[in-house]
Amino acid sequence: MRIMIENLKPNMKCDVSFRITDIDYKVLENEAGERQNLEIQISLDVNVKTYNDRVIERTIDAFTSTSRFEFVRENVGAIGYYNEGVDSQTLKERITIDDDLYGIRDIIYVDAKPIITETKIVEDKVVCDGVVSICAVYRAEKEEEELVSYREEIPFKATVSIDGAKIDMIEDAVVNLEYLSFDKASQREMDVKVIVEVSAKLYNKMMFDIVKNVEEVDIEDSIKNMPSLVLYVVQPNDTLWKIAKKYCTSMEDIIKINDLDNPDLIMPGMKLLIPKKGFIK
Repeated sequence: MRIMIENLKPNMKCDVSFRITDIDYKVLENEAGERQNLEIQISLDVNVKTYNDRVIERTIDAFTSTSRFEFVRENVGAIGYYNEGVDSQTLKERITIDDDLYGIRDIIYVDAKPIITETKIVEDKVVCDGVVSICAVYRAEKEEEELVSYREEIPFKATVSIDGAKIDMIEDAVVNLEYLSFDKASQREMDVKVIVEVSAKLYNKMMFDIVKNVEEVDIEDSIKNMPSLVLYVVQPNDTLWKIAKKYCTSMEDIIKINDLDNPDLIMPGMKLLIPKKGFIK
């Protein structure tokens, strides 16, 4: 099966799940004319999810030498992939047949279906409780050799270690049957060995704002009519961007005229010359 996904790249993460929607079969004859071959056709619904690491660029602020803008923002929620892990559990159970008058002659078939019943996130772990539903078909110890089915559930607990897991994250856990074996232990007992693998993925809840609209606002006359150079005293929480925006000039011009080695290190009380836009050629 090949599924086409646009813009898919080799370094992307991929999750695949499927569901059986229909099964059709027919019995065929072998070369000897015996009806011992089985042809099976299965229909599947396949779901593929791909993930890619992306850096989200956000516009925090903007201005020009002749214009100022106000951003109308809106908070939106998103979910981002965090990490995942796997835990494997081996279950060995001796099942006692207690609802039949006759014992086990031989075991024909055993089916096992693991199900997760509860999942919770604790610090650095995802804990999953579940059961393995066992259905055994055996031939009873009586003359008619009647086929009998018996069901039982085996509980399990899996702990998936994921560094940084927190209770406010979103989890997605699935369990798969990796191994199954069975054997008759006595006329009333059978031994079953099951290995289940639990995979858990964690996702972060994220909130970030997007620019919904941009409105142009007027520049004060005092800024429009400012002299070519202004002496400015740096205030607490000032940044070079804030100062440049306040006077509608550029950070580059402020850095150049003040010969700043590290423009990120401006301290309150520092005096800066602020050139009018276009003053420096």
